[in-house]
Amino acid sequence: MCDVPCRAALAAAICDALQSRLPSPLHLSFAAAPAAEWLSAEAAEPLLVARAPALFAEFGCARGAPPLQGKSVSSGKSGSAFLVGGGGGVSPADARSYSALLKQLAPHEAALLGRLHAPLLARYAGGSLLAPLLARLRSGGFAAALLDNVARPPPAALPAPPPFDLKGIRLYAHEARLRSLLGARGLRLGARPLAALRRALAADLRLLAEHNLVDYSYLLSVFPSPAPPRPCAALAAHVDFAAPLPAAQGAPLVAALMVQPGGLCLPVLARVGIIDYLREFRFTEHMEHLRNTLVRDVVAGERNHAVVPVNKFARQFGEFFNDSIFSPFDPEWMPRSNERPLDRLYSGCSRLVHELTGAVHLANRSQRHRVRHLRVPSTPNPALRNSIETRNGAKHAER
Repeated sequence: MCDVPCRAALAAAICDALQSRLPSPLHLSFAAAPAAEWLSAEAAEPLLVARAPALFAEFGCARGAPPLQGKSVSSGKSGSAFLVGGGGGVSPADARSYSALLKQLAPHEAALLGRLHAPLLARYAGGSLLAPLLARLRSGGFAAALLDNVARPPPAALPAPPPFDLKGIRLYAHEARLRSLLGARGLRLGARPLAALRRALAADLRLLAEHNLVDYSYLLSVFPSPAPPRPCAALAAHVDFAAPLPAAQGAPLVAALMVQPGGLCLPVLARVGIIDYLREFRFTEHMEHLRNTLVRDVVAGERNHAVVPVNKFARQFGEFFNDSIFSPFDPEWMPRSNERPLDRLYSGCSRLVHELTGAVHLANRSQRHRVRHLRVPSTPNPALRNSIETRNGAKHAER
């Protein structure tokens, strides 16, 4: 863990690195013992320069770089320590008050980030759902990454439920909470923002698979708007808005609809980012997969563990996004405000039965028409010829 001297050393290293990237660079002295080391790739400079003024204030650098503050993560799965800046107005309990935080890295994560930071930075620049890792820091035996706060609420957002930490496994608690709140199909998005998110996700998953990474998660935050629920069809324009996929500000903010009972939809804002993506599928993970397949999946009767082979994990992770987090907004399939969902289902089934009955009726008429107009075969066959002539004569007599 990182004690108070460790937190002071990290804050001093961050402020020393940020002051040289300000529009008007400063030359303040941030002495700390023991000293911490700031490590960043050259490709991170555009991100750091863009964020430097806000981060300089957030970490209290003008006040001498106060020690970082510890932050707890509810229902966190990684067991890592988290730290936020010590600047004025920053509260670890209020995600609005900080735009970046430090996450403790395990030794293998720190080594992996050293190798992968450059390709990750290139991926961020293309518009990505990956939570940006801005820099690495080290103080003694404590290593950490400075990363974007992808759960930060937008300005003036209403109180929101805790973020969802999702791996796409139906039996996990966060996935069950998501279904109970948003339903089986998740939030509804317009065609343009949904297509942009899917393109970014596909590129992210290709990169993660190429580098043999598994066990990452979606961090989904849903922020209700003050607008009351309205008929879903009246909100079509709302779901076609999305902020551009940012290169320097982390997870994109999209406008979505939460389907409510009675054919109504509630406008919401949502952020989704991919976190915890620094775990390779090595021999240890392979053995964990085999053990949990026998111990957990067989007992549950379905997948009940997260560490699976790389391509399978990426495929299922992408499918979960499309099946359970976001789905297309289609007014034609939204229930009308004065019609209950069961009534709509009954109406749809009735229309289907009516169409099938009509098709059968047309088929029978066509068959009768063909029988009435059987022609006498040109080849001589006395028995068949007499039978058909008799039948056609009887038909004409009836008319």
